[in-house]
Amino acid sequence: MARSVSPVEGEYEIRRYQSTDRDDIIALYEQIFGGNGRSWFSWKYEDNPYIDHVPMTVATREGTVVAIKPAIAFRVCIGDEELLALQPADAMVHPDHRRQGLYSQTTEHLKRTYADGEPALFFNFPDDATLSSSLERGWRQVQQAPTAYRVQRPAAMLDNDTGLTTKLWAKLLGTTWRTRNRIRDRHHLADDRVTRYDRIPVSTLATLAKQDRPRGIHALRDPRYLSWRFENPAWSYATYLTGSDEAYAAIVVGERHTADQYVVALTDIYPPATERRADAIERLVAAVVADHRNADTLVVDGQILPEDVYGRAGFRMDDTSPLGRFVSPSTLVTCPATGVDPDEEDWEVAGMDITDPGSWNLSLAERNTW
Repeated sequence: MARSVSPVEGEYEIRRYQSTDRDDIIALYEQIFGGNGRSWFSWKYEDNPYIDHVPMTVATREGTVVAIKPAIAFRVCIGDEELLALQPADAMVHPDHRRQGLYSQTTEHLKRTYADGEPALFFNFPDDATLSSSLERGWRQVQQAPTAYRVQRPAAMLDNDTGLTTKLWAKLLGTTWRTRNRIRDRHHLADDRVTRYDRIPVSTLATLAKQDRPRGIHALRDPRYLSWRFENPAWSYATYLTGSDEAYAAIVVGERHTADQYVVALTDIYPPATERRADAIERLVAAVVADHRNADTLVVDGQILPEDVYGRAGFRMDDTSPLGRFVSPSTLVTCPATGVDPDEEDWEVAGMDITDPGSWNLSLAERNTW
């Protein structure tokens, strides 16, 4: 395990998380992000079913935590193996301690901490602003991680300081998109084969997840995962099921209401390998859209649905115009945690090249913010 960096007088100590850091971290979260820091910390890090400690490095100054680099743990399927993977998340630096290199130091300490531990790899989704920094620190780019949006009120995606011209343009664009969405939606009638549940049917989803497991790296959707993952306190989740006597396909849908936006996320699809069940998935997507016409935006991973469904349901990719005015696309990056020479041309974990786009099959559920 990585050793802590001992502080020089008046400087910073970089070390692993200790339980006595908890209150400092919650206060830091609430100062930077707002919201209930205790529920965030408990769900995301303390209650995670796949790791017995909080995977986090901290920077302290005079005994107070002023920066953190946590990671969220996933059990992932890589070929025929099930291995631990970590996704860095929620990096924070106190405003009074920025530009001191603490983000870099806590990140490197996190990687060194697990250099000889259980995790097999790291993966993450930096945006354009942080991608180059990740690559400089030894991560490798796998591919763009497209996100698809059905924008129903473009103005809700604008910052408060957006210029008047852009706001007027967004208003005009919103009228155009709403008209197009209404035309598309006329082809989707109410479908009594789709049932909505305001809960997560753990046993049903776990069974569906086993029926058509994709080849690519993905989170193990076992009962432990399903009982934990959709308890995220920032979102409320429901499940849409379609089938006859037994569920044939399902979508877990998250809703988030803030002062500025009402966002609906098609967070996860069951079974994850969807092409064989395209008709069922399209019925589910249509039902979700019909139930959420008052949402500002609907969001789904840009690769998880059958290809034809996106356009018919009114979704647009974030790497196409004009969505680039509103959102910043993400990129999937990865690096091995242990057992692989970082200078090797091919990075293989469990016999699979983790830098190959074809080696991955992820949804929004494997991105820590959804």
